[in-house]
Amino acid sequence: MSIGFELLGDVVIRSGTSEIVPGSPRQRCVLALLLIDVNRPVAMDTLIERVWGATPPRQASATLYSYIARLRALRATPSEQEAWDIARTPAGYLLRTDETSVDLVLFRSEVDRARTMTPEEAKERYERALPLWRGRPFAGLKSNWLDGYRLTLDAEHLGVRLEYNELLLDEVHVRLNAYESVLPHFAEALDGYRQLGDQVGDSNILNGTGWALARLGRYAEGADHCRQALPLLQHHGDGEDQAATWDTLGYIARHTGGTERALHAYGQALLHFRSIGNANREADTWSKLGDLHAERDEDARAREAWTTALTLYLRQGRSAAAHRMTAKLPPDHPG
Repeated sequence: MSIGFELLGDVVIRSGTSEIVPGSPRQRCVLALLLIDVNRPVAMDTLIERVWGATPPRQASATLYSYIARLRALRATPSEQEAWDIARTPAGYLLRTDETSVDLVLFRSEVDRARTMTPEEAKERYERALPLWRGRPFAGLKSNWLDGYRLTLDAEHLGVRLEYNELLLDEVHVRLNAYESVLPHFAEALDGYRQLGDQVGDSNILNGTGWALARLGRYAEGADHCRQALPLLQHHGDGEDQAATWDTLGYIARHTGGTERALHAYGQALLHFRSIGNANREADTWSKLGDLHAERDEDARAREAWTTALTLYLRQGRSAAAHRMTAKLPPDHPG
């Protein structure tokens, strides 16, 4: 019998073809908190604070124990008892199950895989991940901690949608409506992060908004968002998003006639992609540098950049990208 746990919408347990909705909202809140840290213990004090906030009831420990006992009682069959359990350990309560039975974990796993794949392979992974969202996470549940984490997940979801839309852009050439549609959501998430004082979330949203604005041709606004994001990303050591932000600044500079600025920005993106080992994005950046050098009539440098991109594409098995790169190189090129 298959077991599934859903957090990306209403909090429910799926057992075979049956849907189990744990009793009270507080009980579902406890289940959600344990599933967020699935297979990791959550201390009693942490659970109490996340459920009730700074002013828990006097009998919070006893109430929490009763909620967990009721959750364990939902395992009505031997197969369900084998598939999952909630154990009390010295470090706290731990919900034990197959991690991929939790929709949030499965979503992140599919997205992580997509980010290491070719665009053709990644598209399939994104199309598995995104339908897992059935609504806002932990629908109908209220706690200060869950409210904050819900904002984090909303921003994460929007970022993945943007990545997926970028893949679609390559397929259909232009989908400006996709970028228009996410801007209001990004603005809402940015406001939420700033209310929480969450600089990491703030910088990620600034980065994503900058790219969306750039693709819409709103270059000055996009550059402003990227310049706001960079110091925050540098402060928190986020190499991946620093690279992506420099890449966006390169795109903006190239489309506004600032080729020197574009060379600098793409060079910075290249350094970061290489330092974090993102060979896919490194290859794409070499390709862009080659195009930029060609626009400046710097043929030798263009060939050098395209050749480097071609080598990386071949190493990664990205045959379509390699074919495009070969077409840019002279017919007698040894690659």
